[in-house]
Amino acid sequence: MKRTKFILGLFSLFLCFAIISCDKKQAPSKKDNRFSTKKVELTDDKPQYLLTDMTISGLRVNDTVNNIKASIFCPVVKSKQSGISTKLINETANSYFKDFVKQAKEKGKSENEFHSIVIRTVFVNSKNNIISSLLESKSCLVGEEETKFVFAVNFKKDSDKVLKFSEVFPIDETTFAEVKESFGKDAENLSLKDFDNAQFAIDRDSILVFVSKENNIQTKLSAPISVIEAFMINAK
Repeated sequence: MKRTKFILGLFSLFLCFAIISCDKKQAPSKKDNRFSTKKVELTDDKPQYLLTDMTISGLRVNDTVNNIKASIFCPVVKSKQSGISTKLINETANSYFKDFVKQAKEKGKSENEFHSIVIRTVFVNSKNNIISSLLESKSCLVGEEETKFVFAVNFKKDSDKVLKFSEVFPIDETTFAEVKESFGKDAENLSLKDFDNAQFAIDRDSILVFVSKENNIQTKLSAPISVIEAFMINAK
């Protein structure tokens, strides 16, 4: 049921996008073949790992109104008994998709060339009742180079609020100065606020932090989870 609701939710989003994109003079009784969505099986975009009660739902969009192709692979839960919701993950992915659509429309349509975006789930992990998911977006506007951006969604198992780094690791500035040493030299000049503004995810054996610089180019920082695990909240 959760999987079905997710697909219907995405389809509704894409359908609204298609309706907005189409020529208003078009007769509503005619089928518009310029826009289509298709549920797909995962092949090359499989995640590294998921929680045991999760799977991936894949959807491809082909919009020839604005010449946009999109592939979105997000997690869904297999049953209500899991007690986990992927709502925040899906909403965040949809937000990045909509931002790209806006950019593509501003860029304009090019004949026989498509703007493209692929959003995929890298992993979904759980620690101390915190759900941590890492996703990757690869997008390309016609005539421009491909852009890669990694984003993460962290939240308590029973909450619908996305958490910042300092909310998962509530440490003061003095403690942070010690902790950030474990992230290496690239973290030397970063503040706790910089970490809060960054994308971070809790992997199985490490904490990953992606700090954005100019033109959304990200620097990846990594520290063993054992080093700062003691500072992590327990969301029970």
